[in-house]
Amino acid sequence: MNPVNVDKELLQQVLQLIRKPGFDIKSVTYLDLLAKHVNTEVKTGDKAIQEILTEWFEEAMNTWTSDNKPSANISIFIVKLLGILCSEEVILLRFNKHKTIDKALIIFNYKNVNMSASMKMAYLHFYVSLLNHESGMQWIYTEKIWKQVLMIAQSNHTIYVTNECQHFLSTILINRCSDKPFCKEIIITMSEPFIEATTAAMSNADITFGDHMCLDKNKLLITTMNLLIAVMEHSAFYDLENTIPEQLEEILDLEKRARGLLQACISTSLMKTAHKLCKIIIFAKLRNAMKKPENSEEVSEEVLQEFSDSLCSNSTLLLNKKFLIELINSKKMGIIYWNRLYKIKKIKGATPYKFEDQAMTLLILPLCAATKPEYKLAHSLFVDYINKIFHVTCTSVQRLGYNIREVLMKEPVPVEKICITSIENALEVINIIDRETAVLAFQAICHTLKNFIMESKTKGEDGKNDDTEKICCKDHPEDCPLFDFLPKKVKKGVKPMKHFLDGDPIVEKPLLLAALLKGMNTFIEKFKLNWKECVETVCILSIALDILDYPGVDSRVCVLALKTCQIAIENFMSPNLVLLVDSDDETKQLGPTLFKRIHDTRWEVQDSAFELLGTIAKLSEMKYPPFQRFIHENNFIPVAIEVIKSETESYTRAAALSFLSKSIGVTYLWTRQLEKLDLPELAIKLITTEKEGIVRREAVSLLTNLYKHKIWPNEMVTCMAQTMAIAAVNDLHWEVKLNALLFWRLFMKNCLTDQGMQDDCFPPNLFCKEVRKIIILNEDEIKRRLTKTLDLLASHCCLGVLLTTLHDQSDFEVTKLAAMVIIELRTILTRYKIDAPIETKPEEIIPIIEKLEVKSNTRKGLDEREMDAVIDDIILTSDTNLLPTLSSQPEEQDIAEIEKNNKKVLAELALVDRKKFLQEIMPFDFDSYIKKKSEWLKTYTSSFNSVLEDIITLSDNDDMNVMDCY
Repeated sequence: MNPVNVDKELLQQVLQLIRKPGFDIKSVTYLDLLAKHVNTEVKTGDKAIQEILTEWFEEAMNTWTSDNKPSANISIFIVKLLGILCSEEVILLRFNKHKTIDKALIIFNYKNVNMSASMKMAYLHFYVSLLNHESGMQWIYTEKIWKQVLMIAQSNHTIYVTNECQHFLSTILINRCSDKPFCKEIIITMSEPFIEATTAAMSNADITFGDHMCLDKNKLLITTMNLLIAVMEHSAFYDLENTIPEQLEEILDLEKRARGLLQACISTSLMKTAHKLCKIIIFAKLRNAMKKPENSEEVSEEVLQEFSDSLCSNSTLLLNKKFLIELINSKKMGIIYWNRLYKIKKIKGATPYKFEDQAMTLLILPLCAATKPEYKLAHSLFVDYINKIFHVTCTSVQRLGYNIREVLMKEPVPVEKICITSIENALEVINIIDRETAVLAFQAICHTLKNFIMESKTKGEDGKNDDTEKICCKDHPEDCPLFDFLPKKVKKGVKPMKHFLDGDPIVEKPLLLAALLKGMNTFIEKFKLNWKECVETVCILSIALDILDYPGVDSRVCVLALKTCQIAIENFMSPNLVLLVDSDDETKQLGPTLFKRIHDTRWEVQDSAFELLGTIAKLSEMKYPPFQRFIHENNFIPVAIEVIKSETESYTRAAALSFLSKSIGVTYLWTRQLEKLDLPELAIKLITTEKEGIVRREAVSLLTNLYKHKIWPNEMVTCMAQTMAIAAVNDLHWEVKLNALLFWRLFMKNCLTDQGMQDDCFPPNLFCKEVRKIIILNEDEIKRRLTKTLDLLASHCCLGVLLTTLHDQSDFEVTKLAAMVIIELRTILTRYKIDAPIETKPEEIIPIIEKLEVKSNTRKGLDEREMDAVIDDIILTSDTNLLPTLSSQPEEQDIAEIEKNNKKVLAELALVDRKKFLQEIMPFDFDSYIKKKSEWLKTYTSSFNSVLEDIITLSDNDDMNVMDCY
């Protein structure tokens, strides 16, 4: 069934326009959307649409010629359309019968080597669509289309064109892998530049490949190797049945050639590609070996040993060339390839070592090896970590680790860049590694951060760190292999080599410090690490505080360190705070540090500091009460008030409001500080006069929490309701409306609770304060109470707000929330059969309208037509009525006009009474309404019919701005 009812007359009209001589379109976006919709209709099997397009295409090919063809944009669309239609085998057979495809290829000159990238992509989409069925494959095979694709691939026009070529060639080889002569022809043809280059390298041991080579020749060689890599990756990880990896090795002697080229490389760009090819070949060999024990999941020990030796040899080659960054990238690739291979078939063997652990160890080893000797000797946890590395790695990997350490310590390599690359690569594989492997990376990051702090701490007069060796060398005898990994002290008289962390690394190396903090935060949030599996987590709060206390820290580092504090407080509270002790050393340090950062001149630091305070306030309510005194004693609340009232960055003011909002429910803070502040007045003023939407949003949340947690006199509740009604209906920011609706949802529930409802139900009996006795809640009594509630809601404009926001034309999220609130209310009313509510006494309800000094007879004498008009007027009222309020701070002369407009809106909202509300919501189909509106919002500018109409409109009005159609 079609998702959209396409207007076929419109489609035919557009198709005729396209055939019109000289027709062109200003924006190719419409053609792209048209092609997308046509593709959807063809795939869903709309035979009528298929027939219209097929007949039109045949007629067009009989009309156009190579000398008389449409514009470039239209030509690209036609080739795309050819691919869409030919994805259906029956249409392809029909086109072949009438020579339609041949005509199209001649007209649009598919052999033109200078065609645009867009036209190349169109042709490639056409060729790829033919791979979906046997007739298409046969046509490609007969016409030798792969040669045309190979020519496009070697031109290396754009990355998109290149990727599509690689996909096509890989797919056709896999599909035809049983036809070895055909595959051999393709493989040899596409590998000619690679064969030529590697033959020279194999015949002459002294030859090198580098930037001195002809630029075009070097570029062609890299393009060819990338094509071989793509074919190997696609085929090796596709399944175990296809034989393309074996054929590549057999035909090209691929492993020998790739390794020879890698050894001869001196160009970094060429070396990266050659190394990646060598890497995928190693995994392809393991994949081929996994085929042999067909009835066993285990891989033989000999195969795994050969696999391990190949990887170590590959890494050693890179290390000998001092390509440490490429070595780290190699380990990342290894984890990715292993994961992809494991998905095809689980790899089990006799080795006790996990591949991921060993690859991750080498990936993050630069962080450990770059750590200063003083730190290594002063922290037993780091020695334990090194010991752990020895337990999870084999001898070959350990030997590589020693060699990496030697290069980092003795060679002039960019250690900082290498360490940053280690962290970035560890984060790139975070979604495919398990917890144990993640802990290895996380611990390395923690120790490197600790080393940063240790190195940057205040030094004594002798220039040495005050933090001296805490671990005596006798605890680690020199004959122990573990101690051998730690660097020896420099002999007397030998000038020590300058370490990359010498000086003031916290200030001087902000990029590495930021990468470390980001890596640590990401691993904790991803894996929810705890002290049981990683004892280093207990120190991350102190690490972050030390960084924040350090003078001259980069703003980005400060923001990340504050985020680390937040994560630590949420996940790794100190034992003292867990035991609800009032304070500990870290808490005492946290107060002054946060106070300092709240007064930072950089708004992003202030914003992050208030976000952290918001977390602390939230935890202090129930989980960690000691934080209540912490907030009070450090005077964070008065500072927040000052920030809110100042003309600072809006994000900071919003964060300060959020902090206050979360503090409202804490009784300790309320009685000592918050109740002395006129917070309702502050919130109301911000909602009505603040120009920034994010500040108004948080002000609405603050007012909601004030209403939720505290008891207010009727006058204040009335004022809150007035403000929230205006915010829900007329604010220009959709999040403000959402938060205001949350207030009304809470208001509704409170009104129901006041009438005795508990958990959305009335109990059998209830103590009534009015008569001071227990009463039975029979059907009539429940109806009376619900009717009273509805009248109370109507008098406070709640019912009017709900209906108005339900029909909000600008904010779909607001409409959905309003529908949800109304459905909740309707469910209760339906349960207790409130179809014809019992009338309540007028004196039981005090309408909000009287508070506005509006005549009481404004609610009398209105028929349903007039009331509908009132609601429509509210819905259609332009938001610009409030523009003076929201776009700038109001001038004194504007205040009277604003109040007048607000009174008018409130008066109109109050006209929605109980009867009108029930008539509207009881028969209303909310599901259909929300679904219809959702679909309309998704397609109102890009639906099939809309695109067709826009194309026709543009053709009729040549001077029209394209943006007018969006």
